[in-house]
Parts: sequence; C-alpha cells; structure tokens
Amino acid sequence: MFARPLAICGAALSLLMGSLIVNSPVEAASAKQLASAKRASRLKSRKARAVAKKKCVDPSTSVLLPTSVLPPTSGPQPVTASPVPLVGNCQMFPVDNPWNQRVDSFPVHPQSDTWVSTLGRTRTLHPDFGGPYGIPFVVVPASQAKVPITFTAYGDESDPGPYPIPLSAPIEGGINSDGDRHVLALQSGSCKLFELGRAFPTSTGWNADVGVVFDLSSNALRPERWTSADAAGLPILAGLVRYEDIA
Repeated sequence: MFARPLAICGAALSLLMGSLIVNSPVEAASAKQLASAKRASRLKSRKARAVAKKKCVDPSTSVLLPTSVLPPTSGPQPVTASPVPLVGNCQMFPVDNPWNQRVDSFPVHPQSDTWVSTLGRTRTLHPDFGGPYGIPFVVVPASQAKVPITFTAYGDESDPGPYPIPLSAPIEGGINSDGDRHVLALQSGSCKLFELGRAFPTSTGWNADVGVVFDLSSNALRPERWTSADAAGLPILAGLVRYEDIA
C-alpha cells in the first residue's frame, strides 16, 4: 500500500483533535454558529500551528494511522520510493523526497498508541472529496502572466510576488467561502508550485494571508518555523489524495 506520511506533534495534535471532535458535541449547532466559531478561532488556530511546527515529528519517522495496518518492525527500515506522481508534466518533488516514500514498513512511533487513543480509536475520518469539499488546483503554462500579490498577515514569512496565478483560479470552498480559501497553481515548464492561503482576487491580482513558492525539483525546506499556505511549512498539493492512491 502507498500512503502519505502523517506528522503529529503537540499543538498540531490538539488542532487535529478539535477538527475530529467537532463532529460530536457541535453537530447539532446551526451552520451559522459553526461559521461564526470558525471565524473566531482562525487566528488562534494559526498561532497554535506556528507553535506546533517547533515540535513536529520528522515525516520520515512519523506515524501512519491506523496502527493496525502496520506490521511489527524493529530497527531502521529501508526507505523505498513509491511512484512519483506527475502533474502538469512535472514530477511532484524528487523521488527521494519524504512525500514519495512508502511508509507501510516504517516502525511505529513509541507514542502512537497514546495519540490514537486521544484522537478517538473508534472515530472515523471524513475524506473531503467532491462537491464543496476538497482543495482545487490549476495548472498554468510557462507563459502565464504574473500578477501582484499583497500579503495581509504573514508577509514576513511569504515568498514575494508576483505569482503566475490567474484571477479565475479556483478557490477552496468557492468564491464566497469564509474558510481557508486556499489557491494552488502549478506552473508547467518551470515546475514551480504557487500556493496562497486566505486568498481573495482583486481587479489586478490577489490579497492573501500568506504565499509560498515551491520548486518541485528540489528537496529544500522552508526556513525553520516559517509558515506556509497550510500553516505548517509544507506544500498542500503534494498531500492531496490522487485516484491512483486509493484505486
């Protein structure tokens, strides 16, 4: 089996717990109440995620949930590459990148049992596929015109524009969304990935909380403790589930 590595750490674990637990005590609340709560907690969540990055487990040694699917292992395991996906004729990072490694033979983290129990061993995960769910992306040509990006929250940790993101690029949740509003654009030819968080189109460009540029030919990491569109310093597109991952 192939799977994406899942890194879990202190504050990040709390955030994940919150997103799962919301399905039980809050499920009777109205959509309006949920939207209001989400708006009120957005800044707090981003600050917590920034703290979480300081303590995160390295993806190459992180936990794969559920633990029941993992065979018992001991000692270091060989790193085996899985097929590297191509998007826009661009390889999704080098073959030896952690995003492209099999993790089903990795040793289980010593705290895995505690984390799974805390999250809720009998709870289920909700895959955000189709409809209003999921995170869309657009592939643009090397000739795509670049537009100015105005950063509204984390400009000091953003990669400066302009970015080759068309004003018609799809937005997570739709044009009227009050959520994270991620916008992803992969430029073929240069094989660079441009990601925005809380992005709003203007007449000439985009306003966004944060913007990041990833070179898909490189394993280079972002500066330590810097944020990204996903608030953890990681690319979003590389972690999206593809048909080939679950077929």
